[in-house]
Amino acid sequence: MNKDKHNGFTIIEVIVSITFFSIIASSIYLMSSFLISSNKVITEKYISEIFYRSYMEKFKITKFSTNNFNDNVYSFDGKKNFNIIIKKTPNPNIFSINLIPKNQMSKTLVTYRRKF
Repeated sequence: MNKDKHNGFTIIEVIVSITFFSIIASSIYLMSSFLISSNKVITEKYISEIFYRSYMEKFKITKFSTNNFNDNVYSFDGKKNFNIIIKKTPNPNIFSINLIPKNQMSKTLVTYRRKF
């Protein structure tokens, strides 16, 4: 009696499995690289916002004038340029301080301060 024994895989099975593995591996690699790069952007925006908010906190403890001005501060991630616009509010004892970053964030950060 002659029995056909198949040891191993055929060429077609190997080609199909390598094709599926390459498709899955490349998708996982692209997905992970996208997540890492998007996490970096989100982290930089979050750190910038914390930096700007901490900068604005100094206006609550120091004297300031009601003039608008531009400022730039060096941070660990580079030079930060921004405009400070101080506006009057309907309450004459309260000012609105608006920080507008240049080329970094799209939103304006606002805080309020009471007149001393």
